[in-house]
Amino acid sequence: EIPLRLVGSEMCIRDRGYAQAALLLDHLIRTRHHGDARALLHPLNAVCRRGEDGAAWLAKTYGDPDALMAEIRAAASGK
Repeated sequence: EIPLRLVGSEMCIRDRGYAQAALLLDHLIRTRHHGDARALLHPLNAVCRRGEDGAAWLAKTYGDPDALMAEIRAAASGK
């Protein structure tokens, strides 16, 4: 299930795939922002409103999305 708070921001990074975008955003909120969704979503939404590439902003701000997905998979498998 995808939390409703993520839906708007995912529209901006939909090229990475909706499910993957939801996982990335949820992971970043939990691990980098201690559950404070606003700390991530407000700047990301501002980027998107300016017509900029949300996926590029996430990569620049948080690092390679593929590395983040590997981090998520490792956490899910307990490694």
